[in-house]
Amino acid sequence: ASANAVLTREEMDLGVGLLDIGGGTSDLAIFSGGTIKHTYELGLGGNNLTNDLSVGLRTPFQEAERLKNLYGSALTSLIDGDNIIEVPTVGDRKPRKV
Repeated sequence: ASANAVLTREEMDLGVGLLDIGGGTSDLAIFSGGTIKHTYELGLGGNNLTNDLSVGLRTPFQEAERLKNLYGSALTSLIDGDNIIEVPTVGDRKPRKV
């Protein structure tokens, strides 16, 4: 169903991979000749990324999720390299700027 929402018929005909990242799992579908040729489910999802951000930035999980949704992008052209983000930390520590 997600393939029909994001892929064109031409992409599916020529060959394309679609990665659908959910909270707990990620699903990969490989298309060629207009049909699905292979599927694969990976036991890693967006929650794993959020947890890694939480540990790496030393911030609560909920804050890491907020930062991921607000600033995360797979397209480098959408990232402002001069943007400074304030990251709350745990306990009574002052927020850090990254």
